Amino acid sequence: MHQKEAGTAKCDIALAASSVSKHDGKLWTRSTPEAIAKTARCLFGTDAAQAIEWCALSARNSHREADLRFWRGVLALLGEPAADGEL
Repeated sequence: MHQKEAGTAKCDIALAASSVSKHDGKLWTRSTPEAIAKTARCLFGTDAAQAIEWCALSARNSHREADLRFWRGVLALLGEPAADGEL
């Protein structure tokens, strides 16, 4: 299991790694918005929403509607305080 230090929190990169290791256009079938939001917060800190916004923009520009809905769900979660009190 890979971990990365981010401030005082340890990021469990394996949490989302399986969702991005294979690209078949169906990210939402291998992960959840909650798992991606948690990993994004850990990896990108206060810039997590901006990082995910780029993913949503890419999906929108490529007319990948299901991907866009997934990223909007992640963004909605990033707009809320983290459940564990981190970032």
